[in-house]
Amino acid sequence: MTLCKLSKLPASLRLLSPVPVHAAMFVALAMATSTAVASERHEHGVAQLEVVQSGSDLSLRWQLPMDGVVGFEHAPTNTQEHKQLAQAHQKMSQAQQWLTPNTAARCAVTGVEIELPGFKPQPVGSDHAHDKKHEHGHESGHDAGHEAGHSDASWQVSWRCAQPSALVAIDLLALDMWPEIGTVYVQGVVNKKQFALQIRSPSRTFSLP
Repeated sequence: MTLCKLSKLPASLRLLSPVPVHAAMFVALAMATSTAVASERHEHGVAQLEVVQSGSDLSLRWQLPMDGVVGFEHAPTNTQEHKQLAQAHQKMSQAQQWLTPNTAARCAVTGVEIELPGFKPQPVGSDHAHDKKHEHGHESGHDAGHEAGHSDASWQVSWRCAQPSALVAIDLLALDMWPEIGTVYVQGVVNKKQFALQIRSPSRTFSLP
């Protein structure tokens, strides 16, 4: 894990001047960062992670390129690609297995929000019809997906911690799902302190201020 000074981070990852933490802090931070990140060049192999802790509440929000999540960024064009999206969605819904605050803080997941472009739950038994539909339109769909540009996945997880004062570190086992993600820029507000750091593979854990 590499600690970075705010002044050395990309402009999209620098925090504004310190402000008190309150319930809406995560929303404000997420909106500001999302706008800034959107103006930056889409970068493969790189993810952004926002961390906000207020009282007993902890929230993490990921933004990462779809090719690092499922191996492609175009709209799914066949059954296999739909299955890859469904598998990724299922794993991300089990957040407690992939994102782990240190045990002493006694944190329990209270909410998970996942945005995977192109993911749509498929009715049981729809595979064959889906295959036939895309056998003829695979190339055109594939080209159209690339013409639409890059796409990012968003994953937000919230916890309620029984011992928030004991919260000192978070394990990012989720990176084991995404071997193509080699760098994670982390920023946030914890214990009313702003921080920013950089995680490079194979590191999986970072400390909180």
